[in-house]
Amino acid sequence: STGGELYILPDNNFYMCVGHNFTGSYTDSTAVQQYLDKINVFSVTTGPNNNLVLTAAPNGPITDGQPDQTTQFRRRDLVVAPNVLANGAGIGLAIYGGVFTYTPDAPASNSGTPFAHPIYVDYQQTPNYKIDTYSQPTNLYSTAFLSMYDTASKSMITSLFGGLGDSVQNFGSANWAKTISSNIRCYANNRDTTTNYPDTSQLPAYIGSESIFIPDAGVSYYNNYGDYKIIDYSSLTNGQTVGRIYGGIVCT
Repeated sequence: STGGELYILPDNNFYMCVGHNFTGSYTDSTAVQQYLDKINVFSVTTGPNNNLVLTAAPNGPITDGQPDQTTQFRRRDLVVAPNVLANGAGIGLAIYGGVFTYTPDAPASNSGTPFAHPIYVDYQQTPNYKIDTYSQPTNLYSTAFLSMYDTASKSMITSLFGGLGDSVQNFGSANWAKTISSNIRCYANNRDTTTNYPDTSQLPAYIGSESIFIPDAGVSYYNNYGDYKIIDYSSLTNGQTVGRIYGGIVCT
């Protein structure tokens, strides 16, 4: 699951989200990469001699059942963020961006465009995923992100810091991004719609790719969701430090 992300949700199952199985050297033309095209769901228990036992969960794997050529789950190197669910209760996942779409001439190559439609995971529902119609315009690669929930607007806010991909059109040339962009998932009026809020300010350099965001010790978390680092947006004050970006790649 190289390039995927792992979470444990309140149902006590682990969710290994997408990624690929890579064999060989990245610069070697004979290298093989096979996308997993799914989310593997499993539990972990202690077996004999304290060995860990992984057991597939009844609600997995999660996939759209499409072949590698057309599936929306053919992704890696992306942001997978915890999401507060409708009515402000419960935790699911949002899978944003990721690469690469299938190319018929070279199915294992890195020449396809990135994915733009989020996949939302809600283990309490059937089906347990939703492929959204919203098209993410930027920050499509793995990067630092900030999670907030706003009670007043009933919105889940995921702010992305830099990374790669200012747009779907220019991502193929691996453009680095200074953009700060927020995907806002709003549940007001019994809806579930996602929009994008581009910040007019920019990062001081081409940073963010493969970095992490560490919340400040002084922030307050929504509904005690500190394990998922979802900040209570209504508790923030103007100019408050909410966290720091650590690690990752700097393009110079």
